[in-house]
Amino acid sequence: MKWYRLAADQGSASAQFCVGLAHQLGQGAPQSYREAERWYLLAAEQNNTEAMTNLAWMYSSENATGQIARDGVKAFMWASLAATQDNKKAQDKLKELYAALSPAEISEAQKQAREWKAAYAKKALQKKFGEP
Repeated sequence: MKWYRLAADQGSASAQFCVGLAHQLGQGAPQSYREAERWYLLAAEQNNTEAMTNLAWMYSSENATGQIARDGVKAFMWASLAATQDNKKAQDKLKELYAALSPAEISEAQKQAREWKAAYAKKALQKKFGEP
């Protein structure tokens, strides 16, 4: 866990995902959905689809209740972002969420996903070519 944490602290998305998973499962780190969420968000912000999928699960699950507020819109947003990148688990979660959410919630989640994609694309261009 020490090496994953060092790599995660240096910005490695895959290491951030692994640290999040360790906290989610309580294996190699104290079990904490809040810590898992924090690390998954860092990895997801770097387009890590596994982290996106686990965020969707956490925001839609009874299991995280008490530490993470259920939020179907956030769950749908993260699932849709990962699903569009061929993540099978996210595609399955998205089907579940389509059946569980209202059309208004789905519309809001789709809007948030579009906004996230635009912001991610802007950050990626700035990283590649420098600040405008």
